Amino acid sequence: MSDQDITFTGEFVHSLDSQRRVSVPRQWRVEGMKYFLLPGRNATLQLITQEYFMDFLKQVRKVSLTNGPVGRALALLGSRAQEVTCDKQGRIGISAKLKAYGSFD
Repeated sequence: MSDQDITFTGEFVHSLDSQRRVSVPRQWRVEGMKYFLLPGRNATLQLITQEYFMDFLKQVRKVSLTNGPVGRALALLGSRAQEVTCDKQGRIGISAKLKAYGSFD
């Protein structure tokens, strides 16, 4: 299965364990695949594939970094982005910064 075959759809109930890990739905997992976890809107976290992230970076490189607000926004996003892979139980670890940003009830 490639990045192109993955569709992040559906609703899933997640819980964070004491080591800041959360299970990734089986439908979203590909053994050994790298993903990126990013801050989203409204205290959400977004999981995207490495291929999607690389495509995003190509688009970002086209933006002029002399644009102050855009440059700051990109720097903030880049500083918070986290590369993750699933462990044998299908979990990913969430950094302390992203945990603090996200809304976990």
